[in-house]
Amino acid sequence: MQNQAIRAQLVEAFGGRKKKAQLLSAIRNKITSEALLPMSGVIDSALDTVRQSGAAHSAEALQAAADKGRPIPRYTEGAASAQDVYDISDSESPNGLL
Repeated sequence: MQNQAIRAQLVEAFGGRKKKAQLLSAIRNKITSEALLPMSGVIDSALDTVRQSGAAHSAEALQAAADKGRPIPRYTEGAASAQDVYDISDSESPNGLL
């Protein structure tokens, strides 16, 4: 933390316009624990709502939902050869073209 303060002083004293802008931006964007205190009640309430509604899904369920929406065909994990990994019928479009 002390090194950051020294660096900030050096940038303020000798830094160029861009370095000073970067330093000012970093100071403005710094999130402190004091800034989060007013939001802690809202965050806790949202988490409780999710837990009570049963909307908290397992990692496997979320991954399955994400995989379902992907534009890639389903694959066979235990395929013995490269030809068996994808089923050609899953790759076809509705009009029969690949």
